[in-house]
Parts: sequence; C-alpha cells; structure tokens
Amino acid sequence: MAGLLTDSRWNLRVLLAHGLFTSVGHRLAPPRVIIPYIYIAAGAPTFFAAILVPILYGISQLSQTLSAPLIASAKLRKTYLVMGKIIMLAGMVLAAVSIQFDWILAVTVIFLLAAAVVGAGQGVGSLAYSTLVPELLDKDRRSLLFSLAGGISACAAIGLALATHWYFQGGEPLISHITLVWLSVSCGIIGIVMVLFVREQTKSAGTEQRTEETGSRGVLGHWEQIKSGWAFSLEHVWFRHYIIAQILLLSITQVVPFYAIHAASLHGNVPGSLSSIIVAMSVGAILSGPALVLMARRSIHTKLIVGICAAALSAVLALLIDGNPGYQHYLYYTPIFVLLSFSMQAVSINIRVYLGEMAPRDGGEYFFSASKMFAGTIGLIVAAVLGFLAHYKHEAYPIAIILCINVIAMFHVIFYLPRLVMPAAEQAT
Repeated sequence: MAGLLTDSRWNLRVLLAHGLFTSVGHRLAPPRVIIPYIYIAAGAPTFFAAILVPILYGISQLSQTLSAPLIASAKLRKTYLVMGKIIMLAGMVLAAVSIQFDWILAVTVIFLLAAAVVGAGQGVGSLAYSTLVPELLDKDRRSLLFSLAGGISACAAIGLALATHWYFQGGEPLISHITLVWLSVSCGIIGIVMVLFVREQTKSAGTEQRTEETGSRGVLGHWEQIKSGWAFSLEHVWFRHYIIAQILLLSITQVVPFYAIHAASLHGNVPGSLSSIIVAMSVGAILSGPALVLMARRSIHTKLIVGICAAALSAVLALLIDGNPGYQHYLYYTPIFVLLSFSMQAVSINIRVYLGEMAPRDGGEYFFSASKMFAGTIGLIVAAVLGFLAHYKHEAYPIAIILCINVIAMFHVIFYLPRLVMPAAEQAT
C-alpha cells in the first residue's frame, strides 16, 4: 500500500512536469492555428489551408480507432504515449521545414502530409494519455494535475509568446512564426522525456491476451454491431436534434483555421502577429475557467447560448476590421481570438456534457461515435466549400457565412434542442 502511494505521488510530479511542458508547447503552436497561418503566410493557396485542420481532425479520429486495441493490449501504455507525441512533433517539424521550398506545390503537399502526421500522433497520444492517467492517479490527483498544468502553462505560454513578439520586432515575419514552432517542439521533447520516468505497472500476460482479443474483435469483427448501434441512436428524436446542433456548432468549435487564414491575409507578413494570436488564445483559455465556474449553476442551454454569442461577436469584429483598413493592425484582431477561445471552451465542453447526460448508459458509446462520424464528415465538406470561397472570392466570405450559421445554431439550440428533463431511453420514437 505504501509503495502504491509513493508511486502515485511520484507519478503526479512526473505527469505534472510532462503536462506543463506539453501544454506550453501546445499553446505556443496549436496545430489548428499555426499550420494554416504559416501556410498562408508562406504564400500557398488558401483553398488547401481550409482543409488542413479537418484532415488533421479526421486522421486523429481514425488513429484513435485503429490504435485502441493496441493500446488496450500494451504491457506499458506510456510506450504509445511517447510514440504518439514523437509522431506529432515530427509532423510539426515537417510543417516548419516545408517553407524552405520555393515550389508552392511542394509546400502544399508537405503541409497536407504534415497535417495528417500531426493528426495521427495526436490521436494515438491522446488516447494513450486518457487511459494511462486514470490508471496512475485517483480523481483528486487528476483534478490537481489538470488544473495546475492548464493554468501554469497558459501563463508560461503568454510569457514566451510576448518575448518572441518583442525579440522579432522589425525582423523576418516567417522566422518569427517558425520560432514558435521550434519552441513548441523543444517543450514537447522535454515532455516526452518526462513520460519515460512514469512508474507504470506492467500488465500480466493473461490480461494482455484478453485485452488484445477484445480489442481486435471491437475494431475488426463488430462493424455490423457498430452500424446497428448507430441506427439505434438515430431512432431517438433528441439525438437527431443533437446531431443537427453539433453540426451547426462546428461554426464555433472547428472554425479557428478560417480566422487564422483571415488574420494571415491581413497581417501574416508582420513580425509578431502570430505571437499576438497565441497570447490572445491563452488569455481566452485562462478567462474561460472562472467564467464557466460562474455559470456552473446555469443550464447547459444557457452556457451554449453564451458561447454562441461570443463566437458571433468575434465574427462581427472580424468583418468590421476587414471593412475598415484603419483598424487592420494585428493588435485589433487579438480580442477576436480571446472571444473564440472562450466560445470554443464553453461550447465544446457543454455539448459533450449534454450528450453524456442524455445518452443511455447501455450503448451510449454508439451515440458518441455516431455524432463524431456525422460531424467529422460534414465538417470536412463544409471546410472545403468555405476554403473554395476564401481562395476564389475573399478571405472574409467564410467569416460571414460562419456568422450566419452561428445565428442558425442559436435558433436551433433555443427552440429545438431538447432540455435535460428525462432519460434518453424514454425519448425513443
């Protein structure tokens, strides 16, 4: 017992160090912001910038599904955590070095490949981490880990981004942008080293064999069962309304690339402009914590509406800046990313909580997988359409359409998304 307690304390310290460096790295160069931003700043076609993040997201979901049986049967889950982080960092490095090419086609192909590699690494790493931490730490220590790592890393990221912003004033814009990537990769490498010191119990041979058999069946042998589960989930009226709401709310949770594209079109050639976005998103993440705590007693619908309003306001500000050349300095754009960061937190958290509360305990995993499948597929199609408009019309066109979808999403949440008033099983048609 004493040994387990000692290991738990040790693992808390090690995972806290890992979380701090990993979170700082992620905040300095969030892939869904930095990949399209640098891509546009390098002068590459706008259309492909719009689909970089949907590709990243789709590959991430696929890699989670494919790696699940391997992680479940692994003797040490931290092996896959390290592997996932290395793959993700390799993708970030690939994106950073691609701008050295003068041939735009080569830059485009490498960036698309980099997005896929980053997505694969994120999928494996996040699944391994989400299953490893509960195994090593109890609920209280997990809460302490997440709160400390999140708060401290946001402050550290702000400090580093401001230092980068100050240092590169008057310098080459792309160099200042890429420096953030190298800082992120450096933090990620230190985070990987920290994982190696985690004390994890090796699985027994019997457990390994059982989990491997179960995992293999789950991925390869249950496709008909998955389709049946999806059909069952769609029989519920509330879930059909939820799917529509989730798709509409992609106009909040998955649109950062379009704001990054718009910002890059206005001041991607200005040193420090990307640093200001990183600072703004970190500030938004810090402010969202207390704000969501203050709204804790409010209904999920109220929290979703607040998030939608913040997102709509960010779209309005972006369009106003676009139409007024005198206000196109990058500092005027920073409040937009503060609002976006807050709205993404408010909406993504509460839409997941809603599904968790409404879905039945028996078969609930099919509700989650079906929602991800529908949202991911439609999100990729919509991103391609908006990317086409941004490339052949103007970078502000997608923002205007996103604003319209925000309004429709609010209308749907208010009038059509069922309230949390009864168990999901009672709402089947």
